[in-house]
Amino acid sequence: MRAPVKAEEFLRRDLIEKYRKGKTVVSVEPFPELDQLVRYRLGLPSSGGDVNGIHTEAARARLSYDDEKGRPVEEWVTVEIIVRKIPMGPRGAAYDWHAVNIMWFRTPKGQLDANERLFKLVASTIRPEPEWQKWSNGVIASLYQKKQEEAAKQQQIIIEFQNKVAETINGVIANQQRGSLQSSFGQSQLIREVQTFRDPTTGSTFELSNKFDNAWLNGTKGYYLMSDDPNFDPNGNLSGNWTQLQVVRPQP
Repeated sequence: MRAPVKAEEFLRRDLIEKYRKGKTVVSVEPFPELDQLVRYRLGLPSSGGDVNGIHTEAARARLSYDDEKGRPVEEWVTVEIIVRKIPMGPRGAAYDWHAVNIMWFRTPKGQLDANERLFKLVASTIRPEPEWQKWSNGVIASLYQKKQEEAAKQQQIIIEFQNKVAETINGVIANQQRGSLQSSFGQSQLIREVQTFRDPTTGSTFELSNKFDNAWLNGTKGYYLMSDDPNFDPNGNLSGNWTQLQVVRPQP
């Protein structure tokens, strides 16, 4: 993956450095005539900047060197950069870019300027074959679709992760609040010298003295009996039906 580059940078780094290394670069300049031609083929206004997320830019470089037979020559190297912005939802945007109209025009030294109109005419008549254009457009559309599907999957992963983090944070806060309430309630019972008991038959809870851990309830008369002897059982020793209560210990 490579971020979009300027047409001038592409000329210097990707064309001249690789295919004309060591040749004298006389100048590198914008090439508005080529840019207008490409924009016309794309259905864009000849000027006015980016349209529908599409940015275009053309440049040409003038070279001077000796050819393979030692004869001095001059050369124009041209390129058009097309950048398309691909919306990626909340994650911003991605970019698809490529170079077109890469051309090399060479003449004997001193004849380059005289043939400029011919070079521009040649550039204006070059068109891709319809079958190839249809195939390449299909490949690009398929890449866009896959990129958007990938972005949607990544966005869903991010959403699920964010929800999990929020759930965890809320759980920690809830536990802290619950612990704080339990601590306050425990302090209150300690001051009042009581603790909580539960009737196992009904689930009802009662606050009784914390001096004893053994308590019984006579449900008929509503009497409570407490003892420090865990083996003591009032049933059979006292009248009535007695139910042993359970101590409810605070949960951490």
